[in-house]
Amino acid sequence: MIEITNENDRKTLMDRFRIFFKENSDNGRADFAFPRGVMLDRPFYYRHDINLWAYFQESKGRYFNAFGIGFPVQDQKNRIIVEINPIINKNHPSRDRVRGTLIANNDGTEWFGHMGGLSGGINTVKSGDFDRRICETKKN
Repeated sequence: MIEITNENDRKTLMDRFRIFFKENSDNGRADFAFPRGVMLDRPFYYRHDINLWAYFQESKGRYFNAFGIGFPVQDQKNRIIVEINPIINKNHPSRDRVRGTLIANNDGTEWFGHMGGLSGGINTVKSGDFDRRICETKKN
């Protein structure tokens, strides 16, 4: 596996991932909680086939991608289970703190990945569980 470092390639891959997640999803707005605070009235996309919701934003030189399990409940702070936040520019100063990454294997298959430390919620998704849900969706 190699890390995708070209900024244009990174943007293209993130755009394709977000389109993939948004296809066949229900969308709405909800409040989301995480250890450092709360985000109010944010748009989300929910995929019934993998029982995951996602919130996407570009912020402070990185792609902010938050995920949770189950359909978000309105008027409740829905817990973010995991964030995978690749940087937009490989030379960004926060590079050493950001754990999200974009990678490809030798046959050109591209992946949205994480370099460890998946945490952030009571019902934390283990990396194998998250990978399995995404891989199962790619097969369909």
